[in-house]
Amino acid sequence: MDVNAIKSDVAEFAAQLGLASGGSGFDDRDFRTPPKPKQPKPTADAEDSKSNKENSKEQTTGKGKGHVKGNKFKPEVPGLKDRTWKESVGPRPAKTTTAPVARPPGQSFSRVGLNQVIDKLLDGTPWHEQLADMSELKEPTGKKGKKKGEGVSEEKQAELVKAARATAESILERLAKAYEQEHERNDPADAKWLQTVRRSGTTADKLAAWTVVIQENLPANMRSLDAVLNMSTGKGKRQAAQAVEVLCELFAGAVLPERKLLHLFERPLHLLAHGAVTGDVTHSVTHEDVRRLVYWHVEDALKTSYARFVETLGTASKDSLEHLKDKAMKASKVLLAAKPEQERALLRTLVNKLGDPSRKVASKGGYLLSQLLEEHPAMGAVVAREVEAFMFRPGLPNRARYTGIIFLNQITLKRTERDQVLAGRLIH
Repeated sequence: MDVNAIKSDVAEFAAQLGLASGGSGFDDRDFRTPPKPKQPKPTADAEDSKSNKENSKEQTTGKGKGHVKGNKFKPEVPGLKDRTWKESVGPRPAKTTTAPVARPPGQSFSRVGLNQVIDKLLDGTPWHEQLADMSELKEPTGKKGKKKGEGVSEEKQAELVKAARATAESILERLAKAYEQEHERNDPADAKWLQTVRRSGTTADKLAAWTVVIQENLPANMRSLDAVLNMSTGKGKRQAAQAVEVLCELFAGAVLPERKLLHLFERPLHLLAHGAVTGDVTHSVTHEDVRRLVYWHVEDALKTSYARFVETLGTASKDSLEHLKDKAMKASKVLLAAKPEQERALLRTLVNKLGDPSRKVASKGGYLLSQLLEEHPAMGAVVAREVEAFMFRPGLPNRARYTGIIFLNQITLKRTERDQVLAGRLIH
């Protein structure tokens, strides 16, 4: 056996396994590339030398820290380096500074300002109370003490009304969305229930849901009021009677103010800031002007809706269904006693029922008129005059005249100057 040959084979095999050739075990040397040695931190003298080199480079080539590809020079400080002026194009203009544009007092009709207006419109205070709390608009006076703007032409007023209506409607759309979002944020369960009821609930549930939102905020829920009005004029008599009852409760409550309503064209729109009427963001307006415009538009729409409801009551009082007649008569009396709006139309509806073919309905009409005079004795002369005009209508049945005479005979009079005048009128 050749011992040297065996040792040679063992050494070759050990080398393949990674064993050291010297026979001392594994070769555990690190075969990775050794890291570069860290450079020592530059001293203060080295920093100064580097800064001097960069400054020298900027002065010679224009390529320093502020250099941007494509530009010859861009300094780090704001403002550009002055260029050489070509005298051939004329004298060089003097340097001017741009002064800030002065705005008139008031808030700009901007997006932020409009959000603040909507936040104020979402207040739970009734719209007519907020309108009454606003400062009074005064006509500006000229040098001679004459008021400016008096006698605005009809054409100019019509343009202002058209622009104001468009502006107010756009704000009301945003207000309605903001109201829904706030309701969902404050009470998600209640908001979801209201949406479900209004979409697929029963008639009573829908009316209850509409009543809740209208009482909370009328400007944000004008569409709900229109929905109830549409139901009162629908073909379903039962639904119409329920809607009449709900509308009577709403209009006799906080929806209407304790005064007569005004149309938008009756308002002094020319006294508002132009930006508030047109919605132009380039004009400066106050939040109060914008809210005033919205409330004026709400009042205009409410006056139209209320007149429509009073007309509906007159039609319902002539219906063949006595239940619907009774609802219409009661609603007319309640509204006549509660609010001054549409007094004449409501009184005429009640007086006309004195001549109803049904004796029960005619008697109910006289009873409601008597209740009205008990609540408002000052209306005695007005009611007596309307009944007198009713009794002298041509072609009126004698039974209707008889019912009218009975009512006049039952009017309670007191020893006051007003009642003495009324007594003399009844006798003669």
